[in-house]
Amino acid sequence: MTLAITRIAAAVFAGIAGTGSAAVAAPIDWDATAKLDLLLGGAAQDAPFNETPFVGRLELGVSGEHTFANGAVLRIAFAAAAERDQPRHDPRGGRAGDCPPNVAVCPSIAGRSVRGYFSGFTPGGPIADRQGRAALQSAYAALSGGYGEISVGRDEGVAARFSAVPGNILFGGSLVQGSVDLTGLGGLAARNDISGQSFKVSVLSPRILGIRLGGGWTPSLESQGVDQGYVRSATAPAVAQPRNIAEFGASFEHTWRNGVSARFSGTYASGGNASGFDAFGRLTSWSYGGALSRGNWTLGVERLGSDNASRANQRGYRATTASILYEKGPWAAQASGGKGRDDLALVDLSTASIGARRTLAKSLSLLAGLTVIERRVPGLAGNGLATGRERSLALFTGLSFAL
Repeated sequence: MTLAITRIAAAVFAGIAGTGSAAVAAPIDWDATAKLDLLLGGAAQDAPFNETPFVGRLELGVSGEHTFANGAVLRIAFAAAAERDQPRHDPRGGRAGDCPPNVAVCPSIAGRSVRGYFSGFTPGGPIADRQGRAALQSAYAALSGGYGEISVGRDEGVAARFSAVPGNILFGGSLVQGSVDLTGLGGLAARNDISGQSFKVSVLSPRILGIRLGGGWTPSLESQGVDQGYVRSATAPAVAQPRNIAEFGASFEHTWRNGVSARFSGTYASGGNASGFDAFGRLTSWSYGGALSRGNWTLGVERLGSDNASRANQRGYRATTASILYEKGPWAAQASGGKGRDDLALVDLSTASIGARRTLAKSLSLLAGLTVIERRVPGLAGNGLATGRERSLALFTGLSFAL
């Protein structure tokens, strides 16, 4: 399979690389990576949503590179991930509230409950039971050089790659952009990750005067990875399923003489309706954000908006997140928070976390911290809707091991 992808990549990229088949036949330098993140903690909350005391994620990857005579670099990469999560986190949001689809005042489509595309929350239907999940996250070939980069295969989309905020050092301890959820109440999504890990074609320009542009096309969502792949069945909540997704991104980076670095980005994405539900139409999403760094400090803010593909007005999703990161030597500390609302699922979420990480060796880090989350969810009171409140305060510790 590796040889086949190498040959396909050679045929697609040879013209751009300006080389013949002899150069492609040269050895490719391969490298393997592995990363394990574990989180252990306990929570004081309104209901026992945290059914397991620990969550974790394992990532395995293999990649190879070949540099052509003109400096162009061909990269081939494969990656897989497996997660142990709270059963209600399906993934991202999961069940929030108790508003069955057979009740007239509750959100429903064709007799099913609904699910927000980005938030993942659903107000009714069966509770998820997906404590363990695994998926192939990426399998792609990319060529980069003086004219930019082109990639073909399963990989992160352009809109998600143009996110400007700093990375999450707390793994699942932070419910802002966290891949797993220790509390069971769900996290807050603010990256424009509309296409997941599905097959796509992406093109990025070189950075000129600090500006970089990108575009991508995803024909269908045949696979979305462990962090997006919702179970689809006759009883599962109705959720948008876009096709022929077009993504666009732009970013600006600059460092001033006083040592201040800035990065700003904006993205837009849109895809047609392949869900089979007439209540859904074209899914559109957008995001913008920025980060400022000086010395050991980095401050980032990002906002995501989407119409949830709903044909009804005022049924979209909005989320805003912010984080501040301090890094010095083997130590790093981060505080983050955010607020979001999904008007399709009728869920309002607020979260904040603070924690620290200590690197003990090149491949081993320990972390600890505190996270607080509150969500308002739909329920029933008599013949009408009511809003319930669910809160959690969790203490956690964990480790990250990489090879």
